[in-house]
Amino acid sequence: MHHQTLKAVFVVMGLLLVAAIGSSKALGESRNLGLRLLAKTSLFFLILGAVIGPSGLQLIEPFVLKQMSPIVVIGLGWIGFLYGSTLEFRALKKFRNQMFWTALGEALATFVLVGGAFLGMTRLGWLEWDPFAVILLASTAACTAPLQRLIGTPDTDEESTVELAHFCSRLDDLPGLLALGLLFSVSPPRIGGSLAFSVFFWFIVQLVLGAVFGWVTDYLYHSIETSEGETDAGELTLVFFGMLCLSSGFAAYLSLSPLFVGVVSGLVFANSSEHVESLAGALAEKEHTVFVLFLLVSGCYWPFRGFDAWLPLLVYLVVRLLGKVIGSFVSRRLFWGEPKDDHSKASETFGLALVPQGGLAIAMVVSYLWSFSGDSAAWAINIVHISVIVNDLIAPYLLKRVEENA
Repeated sequence: MHHQTLKAVFVVMGLLLVAAIGSSKALGESRNLGLRLLAKTSLFFLILGAVIGPSGLQLIEPFVLKQMSPIVVIGLGWIGFLYGSTLEFRALKKFRNQMFWTALGEALATFVLVGGAFLGMTRLGWLEWDPFAVILLASTAACTAPLQRLIGTPDTDEESTVELAHFCSRLDDLPGLLALGLLFSVSPPRIGGSLAFSVFFWFIVQLVLGAVFGWVTDYLYHSIETSEGETDAGELTLVFFGMLCLSSGFAAYLSLSPLFVGVVSGLVFANSSEHVESLAGALAEKEHTVFVLFLLVSGCYWPFRGFDAWLPLLVYLVVRLLGKVIGSFVSRRLFWGEPKDDHSKASETFGLALVPQGGLAIAMVVSYLWSFSGDSAAWAINIVHISVIVNDLIAPYLLKRVEENA
């Protein structure tokens, strides 16, 4: 009976997935910019997962969802690795130092403003005190979706405003990811006599795990390389998935963050390997499928029933927008000084282009859900999910305004 239930559930999921793909294509041709963006970023599948999950139509029951946990773990490691692999130092060195400080400055400003706003609400008694939920909200607020998915890759002669926004969208996830790594260093069993030492120990463990798996992946790639220096795409993919399952599973077993370990692995691999482009080519056709599957399953974890924290949601949306705009404005004024190139003349409103949050924020929420639970976790998770969808719906109009002012 149990096997029949599982079979029926997966059949339903398969049918719904086919329907979702058709609907996503239909949305992609919509006249509404926000709906087209929703289809382009695959967030439609997140909503679909919520509809069929335990909080929705209950086509996926909780015990079945628990059996699908490996998909989530691998998906977190996948997203982390892909993000980390974009942080190639050789490529980043081509940009001016002011661009780095601008990106990190606006991200930190958003992190502090959102974290401070929710810290204030808990102090006033509007929300139940939960420092972990506050850190999650601040971390996800700093994230920006990769703008090349939304407005394409900038040309070499493109306006400086758009190019600076592109660069910031690549780096401003780092403060939130570091905070997430520290947050997950609290959940494993305490080592030593003090909490500070235990957090430091497990944070270093995550860094070491990520670095080791990144180097081992590169070593295995070299071992399958032919004498002519060529590699087979199928073998590359097999090695990658094997190491991905091992690193993500090991991190989850230790109650650490597969997402953060994946970021470190991708960063180490990108800066120590000569096979970054080969791997990117081998994974290009599979990236969208894995991401869609991750969003679909992640949506099933969305506990949206009974959500009533509308005021905190509004505060999160408004303060995050202010953080992006004010943070980018202040950082640009603070770090650029005298105009030396076109980027110093970028529009003062380019922070509006950094409003879309993207899949990394969803991955942070799912990571959080794995280790922290309770009422505060539910409202925090709902706030981020709804915010990601709302921000992606309004992003095209804000991006259009930025391009007009460029």
